[in-house]
Amino acid sequence: MIQHKKCTCDEDAWEEIVVKNDDYFHNKTVVYYHCDECGEDFRIEDFETGEELFLGNE
Repeated sequence: MIQHKKCTCDEDAWEEIVVKNDDYFHNKTVVYYHCDECGEDFRIEDFETGEELFLGNE
């Protein structure tokens, strides 16, 4: 199983999306761990430090 994936959707729907200057996180570069099939963001972390900024569906 893919790290941070909590849904039962197919693993092919899983994405790691890097966003530079994200408006939601004070213009930081962040990584979204996202399922395209169900539309959930399961974890968002700071790209540079790896700090967890959001953890969903616990």
